[in-house]
Amino acid sequence: MPDIILPDVLNYRLIGDPRSKIAALDTIPSVNYSKLHLVQPYLDELRRRSSARTATNQDSIYTRQDIDLFQNAGRQTPRSMNANV
Repeated sequence: MPDIILPDVLNYRLIGDPRSKIAALDTIPSVNYSKLHLVQPYLDELRRRSSARTATNQDSIYTRQDIDLFQNAGRQTPRSMNANV
């Protein structure tokens, strides 16, 4: 899990078959490692600066608009194209 998450429309899309119980990463064995926590003392400041940058960055603004459009499209009620229904 990343310490700082940048907005990305792919984080909000359902990819693959939602009925599938098997995820691709389930078959990869985990690796033991030691966390160094070197960035931990700076995380609050880094997150604050990242938020300030993404709030004014035009690409980030477009990405947030795409995320909003995608989420709103998912909330719409499907309608039949058949006029008799």
